[in-house]
Amino acid sequence: MRGTQRVSITAQEARYASGTIDLEVLDVQTIATVLNRNVLVENEATMRTALATVTLRSDAPVGGIRVNIEIQPQASVSVPSFVLIPEGQSTGTFPISLAEDNSKQGRRIVQVKTTLLGELAVTRQLILLDSFSDRWQNTKSSFDVDGDGALNPLDVLVVVNEINLNGARRLNSSHDVDRALAFVDVNDDGSLDPLDVLAIVNEINRRA
Repeated sequence: MRGTQRVSITAQEARYASGTIDLEVLDVQTIATVLNRNVLVENEATMRTALATVTLRSDAPVGGIRVNIEIQPQASVSVPSFVLIPEGQSTGTFPISLAEDNSKQGRRIVQVKTTLLGELAVTRQLILLDSFSDRWQNTKSSFDVDGDGALNPLDVLVVVNEINLNGARRLNSSHDVDRALAFVDVNDDGSLDPLDVLAIVNEINRRA
């Protein structure tokens, strides 16, 4: 990467006057940002931090290259304001840490934004939890399994389908299938089972 380069193009032909055009050519750098985990858990010491790696398309020029970092929206997540990728290298890393503030906030999502040259930006999603149980229960409304803001038979269907597909079980955050689940732990007991279905059905009948 060499930044903006100035070049001149001259056209000549013996029978005509020559002509010259001056151009500015911008060598555009691109970046890729990867997080080593996309979930941070406040009450789990080993899950409160993550490491991000920023990779340039080509090696950084003389003096290195600065990549700016920010969290959107602002949350109890700490990141440095920038990472400097040294001259001749193409990667840099920076830490991400979630503060332990002892307040119940439930599941929330922030974006880690890395910006190069004020224009080229990459965002990565980061999920913040107070505890692992928040991964599977909607803290705003425990009966709203699909997170659409409403309580209806679709919430029952999500839980029933998952039980039919993969069975009733103790939820485990280390299993890929469980990490991808919606808010299926309606009664917040750490398990996916018919009791969760019953809780939703009872609530729908109560509100009818």
